[in-house]
Parts: sequence; structure tokens; C-alpha cells
Amino acid sequence: MRWLTLSIAFLSIMLTSIARAEDANAPAELREEWHDADRNRAIPIKIDYPKVIDKPLPVVLISHGLGGSREGLAYVGQYWAQHGYIAVHLQHPGSDETIWKGVDPQAVPKALKNAMSVEQFSERIKDVNFALDELARKNKEANWPLKGKLDLNQIAMAGHSFGAVTTMAMCGELFTGGISFGDARIKAGIVFSPSPPAARDPKVAFKDITIPMFYWTGTKDEVAISPVTPAERRVPFDSSTAGNQYLVVLKDGDHMVFNGTRLNPGAAPRPNDPAWHELIEKGTTAFLDKYLKSDAAQGKYLDDGTFATEAKKLGTFEKRDVKKVSVRTLDTKNYAITITDNRPEGFVEWNDVKYRGVSKKSGKAINLTGSDYHNLAKDGSPGRFLGYQFKNGDVTYIVLEEGRLTVTRNDSEVLVDESGAWRE
Repeated sequence: MRWLTLSIAFLSIMLTSIARAEDANAPAELREEWHDADRNRAIPIKIDYPKVIDKPLPVVLISHGLGGSREGLAYVGQYWAQHGYIAVHLQHPGSDETIWKGVDPQAVPKALKNAMSVEQFSERIKDVNFALDELARKNKEANWPLKGKLDLNQIAMAGHSFGAVTTMAMCGELFTGGISFGDARIKAGIVFSPSPPAARDPKVAFKDITIPMFYWTGTKDEVAISPVTPAERRVPFDSSTAGNQYLVVLKDGDHMVFNGTRLNPGAAPRPNDPAWHELIEKGTTAFLDKYLKSDAAQGKYLDDGTFATEAKKLGTFEKRDVKKVSVRTLDTKNYAITITDNRPEGFVEWNDVKYRGVSKKSGKAINLTGSDYHNLAKDGSPGRFLGYQFKNGDVTYIVLEEGRLTVTRNDSEVLVDESGAWRE
């Protein structure tokens, strides 16, 4: 399936970490292997956490790309731990490094293809659900080193490439047939190298992702065996209808910069790697602080232009704020029409406008959902905004910005045509 091939992080196959200076305040590390009895499946886990914890801390689940391991995204997991988070790196057997290690190099492409299956995607989802349940259990386990140290009311998830697909699924993406794997325990998502959906309207696929999301990609974020282009990586951000959505596009940023590894063993970091990683660390931590810790100062840093100025040196930063609901009422001679427009900033077209019409004579009301109404430019794109339109069977309601209500049947028989004045 294309949505799987788009998510390939097989470039993680040579997990050579980019050299980084040792930090005297390096976090502690816990390595365990958790066993899912229902599937008889062992899941390697690595947890980065602060050496001193005096209160329960928010949790970030981390999902690696195809061919990767719990060592992926090590740099940012350690940074989050240094700044007051429990970073839980999952390793997904069947789509991890075991599919290429010890394999004849000529057989690796086939092994990777075999791992790009619906079955492996399903196993990843089950891994995350199991990990969420296991964290809740272990947080009460008497002898566990982190007993009582996890704030499980504040959980985020992050992932790269195939891990990005896993993350977006857990955050509410809709798949063919209306299938959703969204889990309400996850309060925010961080997605490195996101992919568009396959064979369906992105606005439909992403309409149920309503939690805060931070998408990261680069102008060279592509892999040889995947058809996805760098430009397509921003489709999830562009198609989302929720507020609190963020996007960074790193100039010349490639696929592997986000994972913190290079394709070839012993490969030196690219010149911009340290600066890119610093921006990723600072931006994602501010995002987590804003939405998991309600940190006003970090929210201001992220939203007031300070972070955008820093990001501008290395790429571009975009954000879509919380929905700003507009509620207005058009008063005509016989009707009071209330229009509720809750579109996020930046959307020219919007198909979730609410209409409530009340007859001043009978008091009867009708509630409809419709869209905005534009004239069309020569290329067929939306032109000037004219108002709103709503359908109720063969009856069409049009509320014009100029203050006019028209109701027609079969687009020809005029039932109502009244003008009035808008009031807030």
C-alpha cells in the first residue's frame, strides 16, 4: 500500500549516531525488554529520563522508522529527558534493524519490501497500545525504577518516517473504510518526515487529528525507493482543519537528519546537522512545554515570532492557530439566520459552516451544515468570497455577505428572497 511505502525510514539501517559532545547533565537510561503475552512478542525499550525526578513527568513515546531501532532519535530523546520528560523509545520487531542485519546486501531491498506490509503496520499500532498499557501498569509496580514518576495524563508521541505514519495513526488519521487507531491518551504529536495518505482525500484522512501537532520536513526529504516528494511531506499540515498545528521545513534538510543517523557507517555529520538538531530540540521542547506543561513562556517563544526568527536562518516555520469562531446573525423581515464559521486561520475554503435559521413567525428552527460560497477564478480556483451555501435535500440556502438570504428548490424555484442586516 502506498501509505506504507511513503513512510519508509529504511535509511536508518546503518545506525551510526552523529557525534555529539558529552553533556555533564546527560540523562539516565533504562533498557528493558517488555513482553506482550497476548502476541508472545518481545518489545525492546529504551527510556531516557532525568537523573533527579521530584514529581511525575510527562511522557513522550518514540517510534523509529523502517529498519531502525530504539536507538533512533536518540539526540532529541536525550534532550527531552534533560528538560523534564520521560522519553520512551519503542523498537518494533519485524520492521526494525533485524530485517537487514546479517542479510546479504543484495537481499536487503526485498527484505525491506516485505516489511512494508499491512501486517507490520498493524503490529506497530499494537506495540504502541501495549506500551501505553504497560506504562500504566509499571508506574504502579513496586520495584520498577520509575514507579510513580510518570504523568500518564500528559503523553505525546513522536516518530520518524514509518514511525511518523505510526504516530499519525495513533493521533487520529482515518484510513480506508473510516478505520481509526486514534488513542485519546495521546495529547500531542511530533512528526518527522510525514507522508500524505494514499487513495483518499487528505482533508478526510486528517480531519479527526484535532490535537496539537508539530510536523518537520526538509527540502531534500526524500528516499530513493519512495515516490513521495519533499513537497508532499507538508500535505498533512496543509490538509489539517485543526488549530495548534505547526510546520518546519529545513532548507536542504534530508531524510536522515531527523533520525540523527547517516546512511553509511562512519559517515561524518553534514555541516548543518548540529544547527538543525539544535532547532529541532528547542522547537519540539517548546511545543511539548506549551501543550503538556502549560508553560506560558515557552508558548510565547513558539508563537510570538522568536522561534520563527531562529528557524528562518535554517528554513521556514508556519503555524495554524486555534480556531477563531465567528458567530454572526443576519436579521431579515421574517428570519434570524445565525452563521457559525469556525475555520482555522489560513483556510480559504471551509466546509464545516453551521446555519441555524429561525422563523420569526412560527419560531420553528432548522440547523444545517454547509460551506463558504465564492465566485470562481479563471483557473477554477476560489475567487472572491460571497457568503455561504447549505443544502437540505433539493432545497439550497444561500446567505450572502451583502446581507441577503435566498432559498431555492432545484436551483430554480425561489422560496425566499429577503435582505437584512448583520449583527455580531
